[in-house]
Amino acid sequence: MNRHLLSMLQEGYTTIAVHFMTGSQGRYIYKTRDKYNIGDLAVVKVGDEFKIVKVIEVHKEPEIDINLTRDYKWAVCKIDMDGYNEEMQREAIFKKQMFKIERDAQKRTLATKIKEHMDAESQGLFDNALKILNKEVPITEDMLVQIKQSDTGF
Repeated sequence: MNRHLLSMLQEGYTTIAVHFMTGSQGRYIYKTRDKYNIGDLAVVKVGDEFKIVKVIEVHKEPEIDINLTRDYKWAVCKIDMDGYNEEMQREAIFKKQMFKIERDAQKRTLATKIKEHMDAESQGLFDNALKILNKEVPITEDMLVQIKQSDTGF
């Protein structure tokens, strides 16, 4: 009996050609019912181990060589890089937002510590200076005149 009779009679699947990610760069054919694109990653079983492979061909119809001396094996599963990449993006967004929250808290703490030792008038001047620094209020002509009259200048 031909060892590939089962694969030739089986329906509802196709084959993919793959390269192993490490070691042999030969072309190996696996059966699958999953939808693959060239460049996708998959898991295959080799002996008692699972290996990651890269898809280099996707066949419209199963590519079965009846003269092949070894049995065709099934790809175990497609690796979902889209799901993985989405999770990495979610974590990156969270980390960036947490960094901003921490930075804003540090700024508020710093401003509070500076103002602790000021009287009310100095606190008002400090608050106004922060507003000018952060472009919350426009620079007026009077402000420029005061700067030119002061010793510190700019």
